[in-house]
Amino acid sequence: MEKLHPIIFLKALFDSYDFSPWYQCIRYKKQVLFSAKPFLKTADVMIIKDIPDYLSLEQSTNKAYTWLKVKTLKGHSIQVEQYQTLEEYLLENFSAKSRSNLRRYTKRLETCFNIRYVCYWGSIPKDEYDVLFKALKKLLIKRFAQKKEVNYELQHLDNFEAEIYAQLQNKEAALYVIYHHQEPISIRINMIKKNLCFYMMSAYDIDYAKFHLGSIDMMKNIAWCIQQNMLKYDLLKGYDYYKKNWMTQSFDYYNHIIYNHKNTKARLYANYLKLKTKLLYLGYYNLKKINADLYYKSLKQGWYTLSAQTNKENKLVLIDALPFEPSSGVEIKLMQGEKYKHLKKNIFDFLFSSQQSLDEIKLYKAKETLDHFQVIGKKTSYAFIVKTRKQ
Repeated sequence: MEKLHPIIFLKALFDSYDFSPWYQCIRYKKQVLFSAKPFLKTADVMIIKDIPDYLSLEQSTNKAYTWLKVKTLKGHSIQVEQYQTLEEYLLENFSAKSRSNLRRYTKRLETCFNIRYVCYWGSIPKDEYDVLFKALKKLLIKRFAQKKEVNYELQHLDNFEAEIYAQLQNKEAALYVIYHHQEPISIRINMIKKNLCFYMMSAYDIDYAKFHLGSIDMMKNIAWCIQQNMLKYDLLKGYDYYKKNWMTQSFDYYNHIIYNHKNTKARLYANYLKLKTKLLYLGYYNLKKINADLYYKSLKQGWYTLSAQTNKENKLVLIDALPFEPSSGVEIKLMQGEKYKHLKKNIFDFLFSSQQSLDEIKLYKAKETLDHFQVIGKKTSYAFIVKTRKQ
């Protein structure tokens, strides 16, 4: 048998792949996402992975081929066509306390910072697009270092950057960005197919974590989908513990193994692949029942800590300190340059707690005491010392 090259279904769909040898038509309800064209001879065995079961796939009329279907993982989606507004969606899916918290996080973010929300869909200057992808890479590296996980999306980011610009121009992709002044602090990539929206990847600046920036980003994207009359917002697979909080529907993914039943080797190989895939996911779900996936995640995080370069650096510890007279210190600008970026999270946490705007505070560094800082605000002030500790 020739070497098998599986097709990832959604990527192929976004890339306008020709499914003609295997499918006559692909639909979501009445919307046609693909219709077949005349085709030439194809491989005797083919695997198409990660097909969501909410799509209707009509098999090709080519009677030489047989389809084997294997259930794999769960996915999660939001049926946004059911809602006229974000408030309606929140009311139906979140408790009063959760809704109050989400409103509080958003208001607090907008109180403390000069925030603006921008969705690029249909056009964006190329230089601005390039800047956003550089920022996205930095945010991903920073976020996954905090999580002590290897981010497998990073290795594909250059390919994404090369492909998505044209798709964005054609309204087949969208970039949703949350800015603090001119700095992107949250970036999300969505792919669009007709009236279906698919969440591909996102990252936010962990210095703003106190504000639950990830939740605000999700809310804003759901609201955007509703405003654009999308039918469904597919959150895809993975991170079930988080996506279950937002989803309105779960669905199953399937792998389709398609083979030429006139070829004995192809038939045997296809059935072997079906059995292998079934056993793989049977093992996966059995391990999840005993929380083996959590133990595995802990092991990976431990290995990351041992092998990561950041492990060799000193860790910053911030200690509350006595205030000093501003006249005995030097005013510094937190958002200008990189010198004091290590102070951002601590000061942003202070802003969240004190409900003050970054534009209304002043930050001082003591002249005579090493790493002694003080924030002077209209409502309250805060002094602290930065120490380093061996990890």
